[in-house]
Amino acid sequence: MKIGFITRRNHHAWGGDLGVVHALMRGLKDIGEEAICAPTAFELQEADILVLTNSTVDQRTQGEALTIIGKPYVVLGAHEDILTYYTPATGFRNYVLNCLGSGFATDNGLEFSLDQLLDMPHIVHYYGDPAKRSTLYNYDLLKNAALCIANSPSEAAFMRRDCPACKTAVVPVAPGFVAGYRGIPDDSFIQWTGLKSKSYVLQVGRLEFRKNQFGTLLAMRNFDIPLVFIATRAFQVEYEEACVEVALRWRKAPTLFISQNLKPFEQGHVKILPMPEGGKLPQELLLSAYYHAGLHLHPAFQEIPGLTYLEAARLGTPTIGSPWCTITDYFYDQRLGHANLDGRMAYLLPYHIREIEELIPQMFGKSFPPLEDHPIFTYTESDAARNFVAHLN
Repeated sequence: MKIGFITRRNHHAWGGDLGVVHALMRGLKDIGEEAICAPTAFELQEADILVLTNSTVDQRTQGEALTIIGKPYVVLGAHEDILTYYTPATGFRNYVLNCLGSGFATDNGLEFSLDQLLDMPHIVHYYGDPAKRSTLYNYDLLKNAALCIANSPSEAAFMRRDCPACKTAVVPVAPGFVAGYRGIPDDSFIQWTGLKSKSYVLQVGRLEFRKNQFGTLLAMRNFDIPLVFIATRAFQVEYEEACVEVALRWRKAPTLFISQNLKPFEQGHVKILPMPEGGKLPQELLLSAYYHAGLHLHPAFQEIPGLTYLEAARLGTPTIGSPWCTITDYFYDQRLGHANLDGRMAYLLPYHIREIEELIPQMFGKSFPPLEDHPIFTYTESDAARNFVAHLN
């Protein structure tokens, strides 16, 4: 069976959805199946079955192509809970931008102030944008798919809510992607940056409002602890630039942005360091960054599949994350009734800045052994591929 994955045009760039696709393709190759990818269904007509790889964006054009071709297809979702996260995420971004002076100065006489945001975090709902309609646009696409594949039970539930007639299956590909990490990372990251091991807080991911670097910066504003962002290429230039402004305005300690997009910069305690040769950070540097961090802070409004959480947990780094992300599915312990993973994971709402701030000193510097034997990390890319093919058959 030849399986064709319809990916976005910049399929050589980075993103959790693409990471899952490439992991699944590697796994399929390992078990003797043929997998190919291209940006459109028309380029994949030699495939026996087609796989659409993101249901969060408007896929109507691809849906029309699939109808014309007439071959069976499945949807590998990356299906976000837009109804829950989008309004507070955009409201938080909008409010902070106005505190910076990047928006209108007053709202019928109401001043935008950081204290008000910290005292009344729910205020973000008043300033949010309406939810995107991509799930409505993709309704027929989900309904007519032979199968809609999710990385976790929560994601499958989002799909069924947005299209009750869709047929879902859970194939946790993302953990298999991380399962390949073995051994202890080297000290290449601290050698490169000059930081000390376990001395800094780390966030990994594009600079974009959904991943909530604003929240991290504000929660870290009073701590004399270096803060590091490893930021792959993003598509929200205003937000990227505003992250630097927030760091300059409210942070007091060293703040390092390792970026694919931003140009070299240094002012006071803020520094931008470009990624080597404009590419992604080499894997050995990334793993070293996770391993030597004193805390992985990622209060994302939504993160599917949540590779950064899996990477941090695998390497033994304590994490403050968000309960809105599907990571809780991977680590939920039926016996204990939670997903705290022996205390190395904590979950707070991403716009509750004071609560995050109070938790940071409790989590920072905690020592945990790397996870290699947890069931989620013994599940390989090949296992995911076998599971995937079984559902297709």
